[in-house]
Amino acid sequence: AASLEDAEAMVAAAQAHPDQVTGVGFVYRRQPAVAAVRDLLREELGEISHFNGRYWCDYALSPQVPMAWRYKGGPGTGALADIGSHLIDLSEFLCGPMVSVSGGTFTTKVAERAVPLGTTYGHAKAELSDVREPVENDDVATFTAHFGSGAVGTFSISRIAPGHANSLAFDIMAQHGGAKWDMDRPAEFSVIRKLRDDGFDGYNQVLAGPAHPYVKGGLPMDFPGVSYGVSDLFAYQARAFLEQIAGIKGLPPVAPFEDGVRDLRIIDAVSRSAAAGGATIPVA
Repeated sequence: AASLEDAEAMVAAAQAHPDQVTGVGFVYRRQPAVAAVRDLLREELGEISHFNGRYWCDYALSPQVPMAWRYKGGPGTGALADIGSHLIDLSEFLCGPMVSVSGGTFTTKVAERAVPLGTTYGHAKAELSDVREPVENDDVATFTAHFGSGAVGTFSISRIAPGHANSLAFDIMAQHGGAKWDMDRPAEFSVIRKLRDDGFDGYNQVLAGPAHPYVKGGLPMDFPGVSYGVSDLFAYQARAFLEQIAGIKGLPPVAPFEDGVRDLRIIDAVSRSAAAGGATIPVA
């Protein structure tokens, strides 16, 4: 949806036609390692105290990247909406709903970009014209959040992070341990559990396998140590959506339109926080 209003209209349309299956592409929920961390949080690690997340990319680092739709739309529609939306969804998937955001800050480092000659798609480069247009939204966004569970969150989002092609990562600290995951190594996660004071209380690396969500039946070889990549997540998501349409039970359903609206409301709250000098803004 291009706006919160459009998204709300989509929800209303879906509610008026309950026989139609709808969904939002929050694909990182389908990460087996991430889903395994979620299970650990609920079953063993206890109350969450802190979520620290980042989504760093470098697709907009070069000033030679041509003007495109991603650089139009006003504050909050840049890095925050483009990639931060996935980090926000992941944080609520793991920690539950946010109740407020604070300290919203936006930075734009590449102030203008050249209009391309011809059509561009994705992040592709193109021959540039002599016409330049201003960048209207954020290259970098940061904010903090409070969750209804009592946890706090710190968020860092950038589309101009050198050397980070697509780096989504988080650390979670909880009452009885913690966990961390980085999409640079998507098929593994680290966990510390059953805290001890004998000098052997560090993190353990875990390779995602058939014992974890989505892997069983989703790879040509369901065997520990046989890895998967980011592209497999889209297959897992498509499988879940098709099974949802067919009425097959088992996999968690794809995120509904309502979750997309909630994500946009959080983005709107961060934008209002930034406009108000970092003020605390409740999430509607």
